[in-house]
Amino acid sequence: MPTKYEVVVIGAGSGGLTVAVGFAKVGKRVLLVEREQLGGECTNSSCIPSKALLHHAKAYYNATQIAGTNIQTEQYRQHAFAYVREKISEILAHETPADFEKLGITVVKGEAIFTSPHTISIHNTTYQFKTAIIATGSTPRLIEIPGLSLQDALTNQNLFTLQTIPDRTLIIGAGPIGLEMGQALAMLGSQVTIATIDNEFAHLEDPAIRPILQQAFRALNVTI
Repeated sequence: MPTKYEVVVIGAGSGGLTVAVGFAKVGKRVLLVEREQLGGECTNSSCIPSKALLHHAKAYYNATQIAGTNIQTEQYRQHAFAYVREKISEILAHETPADFEKLGITVVKGEAIFTSPHTISIHNTTYQFKTAIIATGSTPRLIEIPGLSLQDALTNQNLFTLQTIPDRTLIIGAGPIGLEMGQALAMLGSQVTIATIDNEFAHLEDPAIRPILQQAFRALNVTI
């Protein structure tokens, strides 16, 4: 494996993959480094799974509004998180190291450590580069609450590993992700409470639609 590259991209999420493919297509020698899963947050714990859960939840909710509940709808409801994981697997099947290596991108799994302005070390191997792109994404910020074990707290990194729909769900924060997951879980039958320190519900959204959103969530029996 060569150790000299024109571009090194650290992080194989949506940003890193886009940059790596773009540079490869214009003829640059690219090294792509990822310490966890290709696809990053968007594929594994954010955009793809959240939209898949919303899709499944909306289909279930609309069906029950028309025809009520029965054994089939309950089976469909409980399949929600399995459905999400199936969709993640379908996307990851097209985001393998082999797929990117066909484009001329070298993929290395591991943690990159800068050892100089133009070298990184991965598993004790040194790679040289001219330009580095850092696209390492983000991690959830957990808050300490007396009496709550952080091991029991759900974030986008472990929510989609659930096997069943929670009977009751407390969501702390009324940002876009909190609203998405609150809506999805409410449509799937969980008793949802959204707690926020903001003076106005959905304060990051356009002021004109905030009351509409609040009314829609209350129609789903979400406690705000």
